[in-house]
Amino acid sequence: MERRRIEERERTFFVRNIAFEIDNDQLKEYFESKCGENSLNYALVVKDKVSQKSLGSGFIQFKEKEVAENFIKSLEGSSSWMDAPDHLKPKLKGSLFSITESLSSSTSNDLMLGGRKLLISRTLNKSDALKRKEENREQLANKKKQQDDKRNLYLAEEGVIKRGSEAAKGLTDEELKKREKYLEQKNKKLTNPNFFVSKTRLSVRNLPLDLEEEDLKKLFIQSSADYQNLADSKSIKTKQVKIVRSKERKDVRGKERSLGFGFVEFFRHEDALAALRALNNNPTPFGNQRRPVIEFAVEDSRALQILQRSMLASREQKTPSK
Repeated sequence: MERRRIEERERTFFVRNIAFEIDNDQLKEYFESKCGENSLNYALVVKDKVSQKSLGSGFIQFKEKEVAENFIKSLEGSSSWMDAPDHLKPKLKGSLFSITESLSSSTSNDLMLGGRKLLISRTLNKSDALKRKEENREQLANKKKQQDDKRNLYLAEEGVIKRGSEAAKGLTDEELKKREKYLEQKNKKLTNPNFFVSKTRLSVRNLPLDLEEEDLKKLFIQSSADYQNLADSKSIKTKQVKIVRSKERKDVRGKERSLGFGFVEFFRHEDALAALRALNNNPTPFGNQRRPVIEFAVEDSRALQILQRSMLASREQKTPSK
């Protein structure tokens, strides 16, 4: 009996985001047009017990396990498939591959019915369902914690590489000590409530001394686009790209020498996050001996307030009086 239940579950799928006007027959007809005539045992739209109106979700069950497996294969890389392993999901705006992100993304093999994208996942047994429920509860709690975190302290861990971790492989002891020193400096600053973590401005260390701002900008924009699987990088904009330079030392051209670190500020948080995750500790851009050290920049709210007041005063002075 248990084996039969497992086998049935392997052929059954949960469908979300069904248009409210779609009925059982239309749902069945749609999936059989994709997977073959008479390939389904049933398609069932879930309805409210009292009103009998659709709740926008349902179930489908295939007759044959092989057809169900082929159906899963056809969805590989699709944002309609909610159970894909992380490396097969589109890389979207950070960490969690949520329902919201699935609906906002687009891939060539998405399932569309009634003008809406269908979201497909396997059905779960009772223990897995309880586990999924607990995971969702934790995710919601973390999301709320982030929303309540006015100083964005949750972003302070982005880019941190700890000794013994997989990411630390290939780093020398000296490089790890540098990263630990940077982390210590950052944590010390954040004990002061006047400091906060920027959501859009990145601090970038270990840059080649001959790197120019324009090349740094191109690298970060393209890396962000690649990480998000964007067709092109036109939608990604930077607010500021700055390499910190020495006031005293100059190169042969008379230009102030780079100190090997700088800042890249994006307009959107998701673009900054993608660039950080694509480039931090990556040996490809500058070689294994110059892996970039990237993190969200720590800002002083007092300094920003002074800058904002200064900019406002400057604009008022330039505005002609009537």
